[in-house]
Amino acid sequence: MDESRGFLGLTDTTILYDNSQPEDLRWFVGFLNSKALTFRVRGIAKLKSNDIREYFENTVRQLPVPRAKPTDADHAKMVKLVNDAMATTAAISASSTQHDQKMWQAKLIGIEKAIDGIVYSSYGLTQGEIDIIEAAV
Repeated sequence: MDESRGFLGLTDTTILYDNSQPEDLRWFVGFLNSKALTFRVRGIAKLKSNDIREYFENTVRQLPVPRAKPTDADHAKMVKLVNDAMATTAAISASSTQHDQKMWQAKLIGIEKAIDGIVYSSYGLTQGEIDIIEAAV
């Protein structure tokens, strides 16, 4: 999520605009970067080469992101986790030693697992379905 609007891709860029939707955009960012939706996109996106997929608006539109009220507990958790993930990613980039990078990467893995937990719960996935996704992604 580029809050400073400092990044612009010239091709194959997906942009989400705040459109007065009740959800914080971080709700959607969490889902779009989750293992569950990565798994789903691999089934519908155009395969280029070397396991690289091309994403188009019509592909992303097919992703079933559930709606949430900002007062929902999962919404608040997701927003916090995405904020934590963004801060941790910045800390990884700013780290000057491999030890610090590994420490921050371990923290990021924990945050990503928590995000995936919210996503799995939102879809009501069984442990068997989760195991399939985890093994594939």
